[in-house]
Amino acid sequence: MADRYWVGGAGTWDATTTTNWSATSGGAGGASAPTSADNVIFDANSNTGTGAFTVTVTGTSAAPSTCLDFTTGGAGGALDGVMTIATATSNFIDVYGSLTFPATNLAFSQTGSNSSIRFKATTTGKTVTTNGIDVGNLAIIFDGVGGAWTLGSAFLSSINTRSIFVQNGTFNTNNYTISCGGLAVSSVGTQAINLGSSTITLIGATNAVAFTETAGLTFNAGTSSITCNSTTPTFNGGGQTFYNVSFTNPNTGITTINGANTFNNLSQTSRSATGIRYIILGANQTVSGTLTIGAANTSTRRVQVQSDTIGTQRTITLNGTLATLADCDFRNIATAGSAGTWTGTRLGNGLGNSGITFDAAKTVYWNLATGGTLQLTAWALSSGGAVDANNFPLAQDKAIIEDTGLNSGSTLSYTTPWWIGELDISTRTLPMTFNNSTNPGIIYKNVTLSSAVTMTGTAALQFVGQGTTQILDVNTATFVPPMVINSPSGTLQLAENTTCSAIVTLTSGTLDLNNNVLTANAFSSSNSNTRVIAFGTGNITLTGNAATVLAMQTATNFSYTGTPTVNLTYSGSTGTRNIAFGTPTGGTESNALSFNISAGSDIVSINSGGTSSAKNINFTGFTGTLAFASSPRAWYGNLTISSGMTLTAGTNATTFAGTSGTQQITTAGQTLDFPLTFNGIGGTFAFQDALTQGSTRAFTITNGTVQLKNSVTSTVGAFATSGTNQKYLQSTVAGSQATLSQASGTVNASYLTIRDINATGGATFNAYTDQSNVDAGNVEGWDFGISPIVGGVEYTYSMRSFTQSRRF
Repeated sequence: MADRYWVGGAGTWDATTTTNWSATSGGAGGASAPTSADNVIFDANSNTGTGAFTVTVTGTSAAPSTCLDFTTGGAGGALDGVMTIATATSNFIDVYGSLTFPATNLAFSQTGSNSSIRFKATTTGKTVTTNGIDVGNLAIIFDGVGGAWTLGSAFLSSINTRSIFVQNGTFNTNNYTISCGGLAVSSVGTQAINLGSSTITLIGATNAVAFTETAGLTFNAGTSSITCNSTTPTFNGGGQTFYNVSFTNPNTGITTINGANTFNNLSQTSRSATGIRYIILGANQTVSGTLTIGAANTSTRRVQVQSDTIGTQRTITLNGTLATLADCDFRNIATAGSAGTWTGTRLGNGLGNSGITFDAAKTVYWNLATGGTLQLTAWALSSGGAVDANNFPLAQDKAIIEDTGLNSGSTLSYTTPWWIGELDISTRTLPMTFNNSTNPGIIYKNVTLSSAVTMTGTAALQFVGQGTTQILDVNTATFVPPMVINSPSGTLQLAENTTCSAIVTLTSGTLDLNNNVLTANAFSSSNSNTRVIAFGTGNITLTGNAATVLAMQTATNFSYTGTPTVNLTYSGSTGTRNIAFGTPTGGTESNALSFNISAGSDIVSINSGGTSSAKNINFTGFTGTLAFASSPRAWYGNLTISSGMTLTAGTNATTFAGTSGTQQITTAGQTLDFPLTFNGIGGTFAFQDALTQGSTRAFTITNGTVQLKNSVTSTVGAFATSGTNQKYLQSTVAGSQATLSQASGTVNASYLTIRDINATGGATFNAYTDQSNVDAGNVEGWDFGISPIVGGVEYTYSMRSFTQSRRF
């Protein structure tokens, strides 16, 4: 153990450089670089005269700048010039003892990120005294098994991305004030945190509190106060018990609380202007003292409290006091505890709630002739009546827009994602625009438009009436914005044929076409939520191009009723239309959709990075290129190819996999230059015309019955069978032969029953490789080897140039 004094002013501190290290205060440089057993001291002799100087830390994680105790002053006197500790990117100082900064003449400078001071002691009794010096962009990491550190002063880090991490050991705040980006336990280890009566201000967003690894954590909140003032703080409490926690940012933003935590007092500051503050709960929460959810809200300065997953309820157990509750909206929130049922003023019911008394549903009318944003003081309780800010519609209310109260040609704008119940513009005869421009419109009940309405904007209109049936009746209105159905156990039902100029997304719940046609630019439903499309006799028609027009890569938990028809009607030649269903997961025979590609000379791709699924696929009218050989496919219905289209070649198999009924395959004279596999137990796969397959491509029967078109020649690349289930090769017409042609090679069939097939073309067709093959009659060109017994009667016939005895 030795002392190392910094000398010579500016210099570099790393694991090996000795230039600025001396064994004595003001002595000659060149002493060894400090190790974990050496104290480092910066004093009045560290600089030249009284000038400012910079210590550039270049230690890395693997080879850090290291010391035992870090101190300043001492026998050499206090720093008499400003010392700046400079770091770039990923530079580290490892301290194995205590750390003490002076209150003056020390600053930090960072030109990069991810630099840290790591405290590595493995014994107790260490102190960290920063004396209010701002450590800036340096993370503070306590990571010593068995170590314990106590603050000796207030702690400050003004950079919102830098936190205090406790990875191993014990951190005691010693009741001091702390201000930094966040407080985190994010690694597996053994940790203890004691907050005492500290006041802690966390300015970080993503990880204000990040207790993500708590198996080894002992947490004692004491009587501390934690304030999170970011616009979008995430409080990952890890299921710990806290004392007082406040979220104080009044601006539009999201407060996210994860972990089943317990609080003494919990509060959210009210909005400071028109708009919404969100509180998102990722787990149940318990409050034993006072719960404050924006005590100074107004009708259009609202706080919305909701579960992080629509349809999944979160419980707030309040065993203390509910502060004044006004102008709050709730969704999927249950209340419990000794505080009883919650009551308040202008409370909006976003459904899925319990234990809260909501305002009775009301009907309001727009009455501001010039239009404007929905949050204006423009709503009356009667047609043409007096407006009042408190009439603003809530999630349970009905909002009516009629001729009275709005000039012809005016525009209403949905600029904030308010929760609104029913939107009724059905009686409007004067032209108007409803502009859903910058934020999604959240709708809980029916939407009824009129032909006088133009619905515009790029933000989605979201239907979220979970557990209910919402009806969309566009009444031939022009409907431009995207649509989203996110309604667990709920249904959006179309009242008539509906056209949306953008994408329609089914996130959860049921889309009931009600036997109507839904026309959209594209359709998306790629997740594992429970989703249903009730087609009836209706269909989905997609007009988009140069994009994924059907995005259902994950089809898990998707189902349909009725006839599952999707029409692709783009008639141009630009780009690639991609159809993605069941890639990578969830596509099955029971939920596969049928596609009619009826126009266009562009490229169509029926895959997207995995095995795609489809039912019937009909290309009649399509003259472009089918690029469907770039990944495997499992198809469960008919395939109809157009004579005017182009088929690309590929090495991945197209599998016909239907397990019941007959799949009809029409090739229209096109060459299928890719492998074909038939694998559907109980399924029949019937070619409607002559097949021509690429000369090197496999034609494999694994399960089911393959029927080649009778009276024509079908040419395959390499005929094969696989598996031990009996499978069948037939003509489409019993008693009328189909010709199977393969140019070369040897076919060794197994577990194959052959009927009405003439094998030819130059290849050798062996059916004698085992006793599993069956000659079911009217078969030529197959060598069955030994005389089969069929019905107990022996017969003789000629095959290839030799005579064999057969018995019936």
